[in-house]
Order: sequence, then structure tokens, then C-alpha cells
Amino acid sequence: MRRRVRGGFQNFFLLLLSVSAFLSALSCPAMAELRLPALISDNMVLMRNRGNTLWGWAEPGETVSAALDSLHVETECGPDGRWSLVLPAMEAGGPYTMTIAATDSIATASADSVTVGNILFGEVWLCSGQSNMQWRMGQLKDIELDLESADIPEIRMLTVPRQTAVTPQDSIPGESKPGWVISNPDTVKMFSAVAYYFGRELHERLRVPVGLISSSWGGSVAEAWTRVETLRSYHDLAPIVSNLDSLASEFPEHKRLYDERVAARKKAIQDSIPNPPPAPRGLRDPGTRDYPGGLYNAMINPLIPYGIAGAIWYQGESNSDRAIQYRTLFPAMIRDWREVWGQGDFPFLFVQLANWDTVIHPVEGGWGSWPELREAQLMTLKLPNTGMAVTVDIGDSSNIHPNNKWDVGRRLAINALAIAYGRTVTHSGPIFSAYYRNGSSVRLRFRHVAEGLVSGDLDGLKGFTIAGRDRVFLPAEAHIEGSEVVVSHPDISDPVAVRYGWEDNPSCNLYNSAGLPASPFRTDEWPGVTEGKLVP
Repeated sequence: MRRRVRGGFQNFFLLLLSVSAFLSALSCPAMAELRLPALISDNMVLMRNRGNTLWGWAEPGETVSAALDSLHVETECGPDGRWSLVLPAMEAGGPYTMTIAATDSIATASADSVTVGNILFGEVWLCSGQSNMQWRMGQLKDIELDLESADIPEIRMLTVPRQTAVTPQDSIPGESKPGWVISNPDTVKMFSAVAYYFGRELHERLRVPVGLISSSWGGSVAEAWTRVETLRSYHDLAPIVSNLDSLASEFPEHKRLYDERVAARKKAIQDSIPNPPPAPRGLRDPGTRDYPGGLYNAMINPLIPYGIAGAIWYQGESNSDRAIQYRTLFPAMIRDWREVWGQGDFPFLFVQLANWDTVIHPVEGGWGSWPELREAQLMTLKLPNTGMAVTVDIGDSSNIHPNNKWDVGRRLAINALAIAYGRTVTHSGPIFSAYYRNGSSVRLRFRHVAEGLVSGDLDGLKGFTIAGRDRVFLPAEAHIEGSEVVVSHPDISDPVAVRYGWEDNPSCNLYNSAGLPASPFRTDEWPGVTEGKLVP
């Protein structure tokens, strides 16, 4: 009788242990589960002709293997639960199916496995920036034919969700869901227009699969895409992050003022008041878009070390009020990305700001801050393997988001053909290189003239101004002589400086024979309107 009672108690105790273990299993994550980042999913594109790093998470100590075609690679999962391996180089092509498996050291068969299908090998590009890069195909006008022809199975696209973080993240939301989509009229509508046109042009020229990773956020500042430790290491950038610790405590007051400015702007627009107050700068507290390093942490770090051919970038509008600082900030960000990716000086191609009749930036002497931002972008070409698409001729004076994204993507692609793929092609418009005085005129020389300089207008060259020692700029007479531009003004006998396209919304028309526009520039180094501005 006692043995029966004891046995019943033991059975009841064992039942409690089983229930407890079951509930614990429900409440705790399964560490042994093999998990892959969103980048490694069906329809992905991997880099051709080079090794590709794959990574993910599994039980520490497990053997993780990847099998694709005749290739088989394996590694051991580290004590932190993360593993990585390098898939040997493959030529362009596909589709392939890959099986990734995690095997326990005691097990005789795979404990867990994931199959990734429809994989292509080709060229992969990261596409980042603010709203003009984020702007979707579906937001453009008069592109019906482009959408109808978007059934291109060899173009694959992935969009990184917009998010921010105070510390570097290993993963992005939706890791368990397929991230890559195949180009068709429906998927393209939801994808970056600049990135798509860039990728389509590359696909047509290279005849290989193209993968496009869009990671962008409208209105974002460049320091949000840069590591905080990098910002701290530059004298001109340290002020951006000097007050990070106080941002959280000051946020309630900042939020109150922000809401007031938003309401005032909304009311002014509703009341049709001319020149309504400008939209306030985004808040910078931890967890918001403009927090230094926040977008790097959440939207770039999780992509590393996925193999890329290079990056394209369209940003600068939100940093234009600190344009002089951008001379340091933008190159620092590029170096930052190159360092953490560990792929050397990969091609970094960017868009110079388009023309726009802005009213939100300071204006002195007839120009605002955008010319200085364009100049900072132009100066960034000193970095190796960089290229710039000039767009000062295809903007919209009344819209900061011009509809013509096709030319932007095409000009970026031409840069890629020359810089990333070694094609013999004129990839840049004229870039000012030198000047010299010739009596009362100034003669300008340029690089990237192709077969020669041309005017984009039958009425002659526009957009040049000239100044004497009084630093007062007057509209100049300009004409082309051979490979030079000659600039003068009848009232200036002793010219000392020339500027071209030096306005927010300039009317300028110097091109080369390849039909690419010249970058705005100046010959002087006089103080600018954003001089000394180091914090938002």
C-alpha cells in the first residue's frame, strides 16, 4: 500500500517536472535553432568571382555547413552562438539551391537545416541616403512603360526596414522572413527608384544578375549613418556627439518645441501664408532618426559582412546648413564603411545635390548653403574609387524630390562602369581643374571634357559670375575656346574670382560632348555662409 502511494507521489512529481520543463521551453528561446539573417534568403544575389561570407546563429559548438552545387564548406559555431563561413568564388549565373545545416557534436545527422533557393551570383550594390534615395518607383509620374518592362528575373531587391538603435545591432527586423524579391511591376513600385534605375542600367550593360540592397531614410543626416567612435575622432565632428548623454534628459523640452513648430507650420500652410515657417529639424534623442550613429547601428551594421561591389549614396540636403563641416563628415563616413566592411576601398558613388529653389537655408550675396554642400561633395572625389553624378540640370526648382530619377540612376551606373568595372567610358561631366588670368578675363580649364566642351543652350553659356577685389560677383560673359572657358565682365578690369552654378537653384549649361553636365565650382576660398556651423 505504501509502495503504491510512494509510486503515485513519484509519478506526480515527475509530471510536475515535465510540465515545468515544457513551460520553460515555451518561455525561453531555442538556442539550438539555426537562424539566418534576412540577407541570406530565397532569391538572394551573391557576389560573383569572389568568396562570400555567410553567417547566422546556432547552438555554441555545433558544426555548421553550407552545401551549394559541388561546394561544401563547414565551420564551428562560436561560444556566442554566432557562426560564419566563406563560400568559395562562383562565376555569374544560377539559379542555385543551398542547404545550411547545424549538427550537434554527438548527433549523427543534421539537427537543424535551412534550404535557401533561387540564388544567383552577380553584382550586389548597397543603396543608401535620405529621401531622394528612398523615393519609390510608385511615387514617380509618367513611368508606366518602365513598370510594364520591370519583369527582369535577374534583378533582385531587398529593402532594409527603417529603424534606429543606440548600439550596433546584429540583425534587422523580419530575420525569419525572406528578404529578397524578384523584379516585377509590383515589387518595383515599392522599391527605391534611383536604385532600380541604377541596377537596371548595370544589368543591361554587364549582362549579369544584379542585387540591390536599399537602406535609406528620408530627412536623415550623415552623422546618423556614421559610427559614434568615428565622429568622436575628428575635431570638426566631435561637437555633434559631445552632448549625447544629455539628449535623453532634454528630450521632453525638445519634443514640446518641435510639436509647436510643426503646428505653426501646418497652420501657416492652411492659412495660405506666404513663405511658411520651415519644417523643423528632426529630433536627435536616442531612438530617433537623427541620433548620431543610430542608423549605422540599425541599418548598416546588420548588413556587414555581406559581399558588395560598392555603394551608391544620395544624401546631403539635411546637412546643407553645415556644408563646410560636410567636407570632413562625408569622407569620414565613407572611410568608416570601408573599414568595417573589410573589403578595401570599394567603389563609393554619390549624387551631387540637384537644383532646388530652397527658402529654408540662409541666403547671403545671392546664394544659399546648397552650393557649399555641392562643393563639399565635389571635394570628396579626392578619396580613391569615388564617383559623382552631377544633377544640377535635372532637378525641380519647386520640388526637393525631382521626378527624373532615371537620369540619376543612369549617371551613377556610368560611374560604376568606369570605376568598378574598368570600362572605357566618359563617366563624369567637366570638373574644374585650374584657372589663370589673361588681361581682364579669366580662363578656366577642366578635366573630363571628353571630345570637348559644349553649351547646352543655343544662347551661349550661363551660370558664370565674376568678381574683383571687392568680392562683389556680377553675371559674367562666358564662351568656349577649345578646351577652355573664357570669363569676363566689362566693368571688372582686375578679376580675382569666378564661380559657376553658385546658387541653390542655378541656371547653368556647361556640358562635355558626352552630354554630362559640369559640376558647380568656385575659384576662391572666401568664407562661406555655413562657416563654423558644427552642430544641428
